Order: sequence, then structure tokens, then C-alpha cells
Amino acid sequence: GRVSVSIDGVHAVDQSFRAEFKLEAQDDRLYVYTERDEFTPRVFGGKLGALIKVYEEDIPQQKEALLRWGDALVSNVNEIHQTGYSLHDPPKTNVEFFSDFREGKMVMNQFLKDDRNWIAASADGLEGNNEIALAIADLKDEKIVDGLTLSGKYAEIISDLGDAIDLSDDASEGYQLTLDHLKHERDSYSGVSLDEEMTDMITYQRSYEASAKIIKIADELLLTLINMV
Repeated sequence: GRVSVSIDGVHAVDQSFRAEFKLEAQDDRLYVYTERDEFTPRVFGGKLGALIKVYEEDIPQQKEALLRWGDALVSNVNEIHQTGYSLHDPPKTNVEFFSDFREGKMVMNQFLKDDRNWIAASADGLEGNNEIALAIADLKDEKIVDGLTLSGKYAEIISDLGDAIDLSDDASEGYQLTLDHLKHERDSYSGVSLDEEMTDMITYQRSYEASAKIIKIADELLLTLINMV
């Protein structure tokens, strides 16, 4: 007649007590707190466990892959661009195309934004030379990130993400079918059918009426026999 539920050793609920929990994000992790902040239980199962796993493991892995991709693009473009010359007089060299790459944001050099002559597309500083621009364009065919080209690595990231989503969807459908089957099995034992209950009640009522008639007849026969004696 009594059930007590605990989460990772933290008393959660029973017939006379309940603890409220809250979920907070800190330092790229999700923590579950009690209302008094006394404990931090770890949850590994159910919807909440899945949410924590996605937040702490799956998303950081995808983010790290994207950051490696972006870092490879920025560093390789800058390396080539710095060998070129601008169209100034005299031409300028050692100019970065990107001034910063942080938290997934590629920041273009402000000099290039303000004056396109800072773009070092020339390999010798002469107008009409575009060897550096062609070298940057050829990066699309170079295996510069995890042994893959930029387009190949990006396709791998998207494909892995799509595969993970499909796998999760399939697993969810499978678990739902199992759950539905178990519910059906439970209901087959504990479920109540009003039609069946009504039929049984009528059957018991007719049996009772029949038994009452038999007892009445037996009582009348016994009374008659006594009177005869």
C-alpha cells in the first residue's frame, strides 16, 4: 500500500512527501536540482536522460566537427591570401582575409570591407594577376580537414546528423510499439469491460433467483411433510 520513488538516491516522492526538481544549464552541462539545491541527481533514463545526453554529448560533438571545418577554411584561406599582394601603390602583402574565427563566426578583415583593393588576389602585385584568387578557389578540391575536402566534410557532418535523427526516430517507434504491447497485456488482465461485467452480474442474479426458488420449494415440501405427520 505504499510506494517510495528516489532519483539517484534522492528521495523524490511517496504518499506523504514530494520534492520539486528543476533543470539548469551550467558550463555546457545540464544539472537537475532539488528545490533546496541540496543534491544534484544524475538522470540517465527516460525523456530527461535523453535530453541531457543530447545537450552534453551529441550537440558538442556536432559543434566540434563544425568548428574544425570552419577553422580549416579560415586558416587555409588566410595562409594563401597572406602570400598575395593588394592593388595599392606600393602593393601590400601579408594581409589576412579573415581577422577572426570564434564561436563559429568568421569575421572578414575590416580593411577588405572598407576597400576592396586590400584583397590580395595577385601573386606579384600586378593588376590582372589572379593566381592567389585561383589558389583559394582550388581549396574546394583539397583534403584539408580530417582527410576530406571542405564540401566532403560538410556533407559528412550533415549526413551523420541525419543518420542520428533517423536512428532515434526508429528507436522511438520501436519502444512505443513495445510500450503499447505491454499496456495491452496489462489491460487484458486488469482492464474492466462494462459489457462483460453487466453480463456476469445478470448471470449471478439469475443463479441467485433460481437458488432462491429451489430453497422456497424445498421449504414448502418440508412444511407439507410436517403437516402430514
